[in-house]
Amino acid sequence: MIQKLTLFFVAFFFVAAGLVWQAPGEARQIKPSTRLFPASHEGVEEPTPHFDYVGSFSEGLAPVEIDKKWGYIDKSGKRIIELRFDNAGNFSEGVAAVKLEGAWGFIDRSGKIIIEPIFARAERFSEGLAPVTHSAFRKDGYIDKTGKIVIKPQFDSADSFSEGLALVKIGGKTRFIDKTGKYAVEAGFEDARPFSDGVARVRVRSRWGLIDKTGRQVVAPQFDNIEEFSEGLAAVAYDKKWGFIDRAGNRVIPLQYQSASGFSEGLAPVAMSDKFGFIDRTGKQVIERQFDNAGRFSGGWAPVTSENKWAFIDNKARIVFTLQSGSAKSFSDGLAQITIDKKLAYIDKAGEVVVTWTESAVRGAEDEWVEIELLSEPPGATVYLVPRFVYERNRANINLDEYQVTNGKTDVKTTKPKMKFWAIYELAGARKELLVDIMKAGDVFRAYFR
Repeated sequence: MIQKLTLFFVAFFFVAAGLVWQAPGEARQIKPSTRLFPASHEGVEEPTPHFDYVGSFSEGLAPVEIDKKWGYIDKSGKRIIELRFDNAGNFSEGVAAVKLEGAWGFIDRSGKIIIEPIFARAERFSEGLAPVTHSAFRKDGYIDKTGKIVIKPQFDSADSFSEGLALVKIGGKTRFIDKTGKYAVEAGFEDARPFSDGVARVRVRSRWGLIDKTGRQVVAPQFDNIEEFSEGLAAVAYDKKWGFIDRAGNRVIPLQYQSASGFSEGLAPVAMSDKFGFIDRTGKQVIERQFDNAGRFSGGWAPVTSENKWAFIDNKARIVFTLQSGSAKSFSDGLAQITIDKKLAYIDKAGEVVVTWTESAVRGAEDEWVEIELLSEPPGATVYLVPRFVYERNRANINLDEYQVTNGKTDVKTTKPKMKFWAIYELAGARKELLVDIMKAGDVFRAYFR
């Protein structure tokens, strides 16, 4: 069911009056399409929930929760590390951050604590270092795998290292540091993303550009958005149109699409006139625009939806697997997350359910899809709307780009009559995070900003 909400951001402060969805009409009947979704095609049987929450898999293990206790399972669903922690993060470089008795530390793959829980916050290791928040100073620094502090706590926030540099925030500016803690790039930015393939996305005066590791401007700030480079190209947006640039900033595929995502396995999903298809790296339309939504290819398959039904297609647009209900995400490391009748599961490529769970935010709830339209005055605000349970459980590792509210159509899934979102918005170097209550009263939705 699609409702619509217009979010107004005025002078970079929320004004909450009059944010209302119109009353919904009757839900559309699902009619199987013989071209897209043959009625005879077998789907996934509805899974039985086993966990309260299952995180993403990393290095073969995923954090799971039952009754507020956390542990780890493998891809067969077998419990590998007993559920005894208060919270748990993903494994990286053979270790994972866990919370025990109110503090964070690290365990190895056997579940043995290798760094005692003494930190107020701890994130994943990358390139031998992990950002932590020191309980005494309430500032962020970095430790090595012995637990030794190698970059003293001094930052307002700190991210994991990537290609030898890490993003930190201090004094309202985003900076890059090296592994000695020294600033590697002199300039500070309104916002930035980690280095990837030798370049980093940075925002200056509400526009995004690219720099190299010396801080040299590779692409002048000019775009409303730049996605991460993938297979040599990055999706960029300007004035509500999307296209692709190379690392030199050349517009190799014109800015003409309503929406676009990065390349994967040689193809990228793009949309025109509310229909998605796939193009190759030359911009040639390889799979015609026919879907209501589409994800990236992974392992030869991509999730697509039409008439509210999801399927996986191959790179010839042939349907290889269909869900009779629910939704699906791209495969990652051999598994794909699906949603069926308020339940979530990981499936393998044979369609077998590997592990299932009923997340607290969707347990016993009715799914509603809300179409969000953003109006920003002054223009240029970057806004993200993230479900509270997603943001607070994986705050440091979350890819905010997936939750950006764009000047156009952005679907946000609400799964109960009252649901909380974190609204994160940035403009001119300032950043605010506010809780949003989305509530249903009869057939009308309203958003309340705290």
